Amino acid sequence: MFFMPESPRYLVEKERYEEGMKILRKLHYDGTNDEWIQTEFNEIRTTIEAEKAVTVSGWLIMFQVPQWRTRLLHGIAVQAFAQMTAVNVIGYYQTILYNSLGITGGRNILVAGIYNCVGPVCNLIFIVFLLDKVGRRKPMLFGSIAVTIVLICEAALTSVNEDGSRTSYSIAGVFFIFCITVIFSFSYGSCAWYVVSRILHTVSS
Repeated sequence: MFFMPESPRYLVEKERYEEGMKILRKLHYDGTNDEWIQTEFNEIRTTIEAEKAVTVSGWLIMFQVPQWRTRLLHGIAVQAFAQMTAVNVIGYYQTILYNSLGITGGRNILVAGIYNCVGPVCNLIFIVFLLDKVGRRKPMLFGSIAVTIVLICEAALTSVNEDGSRTSYSIAGVFFIFCITVIFSFSYGSCAWYVVSRILHTVSS
């Protein structure tokens, strides 16, 4: 009776890795292709592990598969850094910030209105004319560094102009607040959500 040996894939599925490697070598080894044999075995094992992972329900699998865990953490980090730019905080509380800088009354509302227009306009310009040329990684690196510097400058100015009595400091304070929305629009505002959607799409596809 003819005996058909078990396939390497079947043995790997049953976690009989040493036997799987032996069968693979019997089928394909020619005395010179050790590297190819090892690569082929690794591909079989990786494929089977990925197939098993796809059939597992729940969120825990996102942390168990190394590639998925890395992508998930990258996505979380991108969104966390986007929030740490303080652009949302400024959007909600900018009128209070302007009051602390000595800009009150109608001027306060006017400056807030201009601020709310600058961000979307910069976002549109960056997406239409620059984004595909510079990519996503470099703008986000630039945004992280630039926003950090601007926030330090803003904090330093506000600390020595708490009552808003120094006009030049107040103007500089408003300038740095506007810098935040411009930098955000040229970095995380245009890239963060796209990058995360691509990362997680790769995991789910």
